[in-house]
Amino acid sequence: MVVARPVGVPPPDYQALAWFACLCCCWPLGLVAIIRSNEVRTASARGDYLTAEAASRSARTMSFLAIGLGIAFMVLYIIILTVYLIPLLTMENTYNDYN
Repeated sequence: MVVARPVGVPPPDYQALAWFACLCCCWPLGLVAIIRSNEVRTASARGDYLTAEAASRSARTMSFLAIGLGIAFMVLYIIILTVYLIPLLTMENTYNDYN
C-alpha cells in the first residue's frame, strides 16, 4: 500500500525499531534493518524520496521479521529447555528409590 506523502516530507526511517530488533531479538536481520534505515536518511538528505520510501519499507519489514524470529526462537528455546530439563530433574528421584 503506497501512502501519499506531501512533497519534501521524508518517510519514517524506523531507526529505533531497527536498533531494538538488533539488540534484543535477531541481530543479523537487525543489522540489515539498521543499514536500511540509514539508507532512508541518506536518500532523504539527497532528495531521492522514491529510494527513501523503498528503504523505509525494507527497514520496517526487516525489523518486524527480526522481532518475530527472536520471539519464535525464544519460545522454541523455552519449550526445548522444559522438555529436556524436567526429565533430568525428576530422574534424580528415581535413582534414590533403588538405594
